[in-house]
Amino acid sequence: MEIGENKVIDQREQSSMGGGCWQEFLVLGKLSDREFQLDIRGWDCLGEVSDFNLKEDEMGELIVPEEINGKLIGEIEDGFVYGGELVSRQNEGEVKFTRPDQDEIIRWLKDVRWHDEDVIKTGPESFVAWIDVKDKTTLKMQGNQTFTFTDNLEEMRADVEANYGGTVPGSQLVATAKRSGAEADTREFVIQNATGVAGVKG
Repeated sequence: MEIGENKVIDQREQSSMGGGCWQEFLVLGKLSDREFQLDIRGWDCLGEVSDFNLKEDEMGELIVPEEINGKLIGEIEDGFVYGGELVSRQNEGEVKFTRPDQDEIIRWLKDVRWHDEDVIKTGPESFVAWIDVKDKTTLKMQGNQTFTFTDNLEEMRADVEANYGGTVPGSQLVATAKRSGAEADTREFVIQNATGVAGVKG
């Protein structure tokens, strides 16, 4: 990444009690040679639908162009048009860091409720190794696989839901689970896919 560059690394759909829905984006920015920032952004409000004289189709649905006045249209919600540049959600704040393993990142992601699950997807000819920095448990996964990591802190349980096999003959997941001090007897390590479950206890 270049200094000053921003990249969307994840997105989610949010909703309100009133039934409204909108998109939020997790954005990684490079502030300097060593410093990075994560923040949550959303589409800028461009105005009310009535401001743009949008036409309707035969079913009465709005015909939304890709751009209005040179600005990309992201979504229309509650009578407003959103798009253009992604702008920071000031109420969510941000986190700045120099290393991707800093505890501040995890705390911030939990504070903004972006920590419920992590998904890793591998491409056709790719290979990924994942390491837990606390107990050195490792996972190695081959191409065309999708893994969802979930964590229930109350039960001290870490689950990996694995949908693997894909289109790559012999694709596999290799896991090495390590003991972790005082928690070793209370934690479970579970791998689950469509046809079976494997686990390590203690």
